[in-house]
Amino acid sequence: MTEDDFKAIHHFFEEYTGRFIARHPLDSRPYALKKEHSLKVCKNTEILSQVLGLSTTDALVARTAGLLHD
Repeated sequence: MTEDDFKAIHHFFEEYTGRFIARHPLDSRPYALKKEHSLKVCKNTEILSQVLGLSTTDALVARTAGLLHD
């Protein structure tokens, strides 16, 4: 996995979650909250990967898993 792969997956995630939020303008909070949660998990996996000294590839896989875990 490369950084470009992660960027493409992240872009897909942004578009996918954005569609749910846009479809429910009067009650988008649950969708926005779910998106925020996944982004925080992704960030936390990035931090943990650094602390654990994971390889670049393993760290990208961990970040992707964090982003898409739900």
